[in-house]
Amino acid sequence: MAMPLVHSSLTFFGGEHHSMKIAFFGDSLTEGIPGVPFFDFLRERLKEHTLYNYGRGGDTVLSLYRRMERLKLSEHFDIAFLWVGTNDVLVNITPVYPVVKRLVNQQWTRSEQEFAQYYRKSMNFLREKSMRIYTVPPLFIGEDLENEWNRRLGRLSGIISELTAGYEQAAYIDLRAVFRAYLNGKALSDYLPESLARTGFDVIGLREPKQVDERSAERGLYYTLDGVHLNSRGAEITAEVFAARIDDYIRYTHF
Repeated sequence: MAMPLVHSSLTFFGGEHHSMKIAFFGDSLTEGIPGVPFFDFLRERLKEHTLYNYGRGGDTVLSLYRRMERLKLSEHFDIAFLWVGTNDVLVNITPVYPVVKRLVNQQWTRSEQEFAQYYRKSMNFLREKSMRIYTVPPLFIGEDLENEWNRRLGRLSGIISELTAGYEQAAYIDLRAVFRAYLNGKALSDYLPESLARTGFDVIGLREPKQVDERSAERGLYYTLDGVHLNSRGAEITAEVFAARIDDYIRYTHF
């Protein structure tokens, strides 16, 4: 469900301008459950704008595209963020995940070609709904960026970057590179979210950022709760990166 935040108009460079409508489409990282939502930090920082959160836990690029079609959005947005892809790889780390995905009707792509196909469909959909699109690569599965799963996410990130280059109104935000720089030189945990039961407990039991951050530290993680979902610092960094792009867009369009 979208969570609109309506605020007064923005005064910028001495002129009066409309409040921006900014939408975020994605999976649990966008929804903000489990972990700490980056959306809350952006909501506080961008009080003069209207923000919509269209994140849903577990979404793949295929299930997100189908869900976007069902939304029948009447709104047109100034900016739309598209952040999806982690679950198209995460589904493979344990035999339990594919069963659950089928039960909740969140089908995943089975090849990089199919991933590209549905990512392009998603961008075509958003192209008709927004003035500006920012694409964001899937972040990571485990904070060891050299593990098998992160190498696969790296290939999907390359696909996203190449597809984005084909759209004049779109730009790629390399969030993976930002976190790679932060993780460089650190002793990395090999913790992975392999237990569905443990993830369920994280959803139910960790309601406060302090709780999330404490559990993250217990697992030897720096920016995530479980190798995927963000802790407070990870959410703050993500919000900072997104807010900087939004600020740049406002300056460009309203100067």
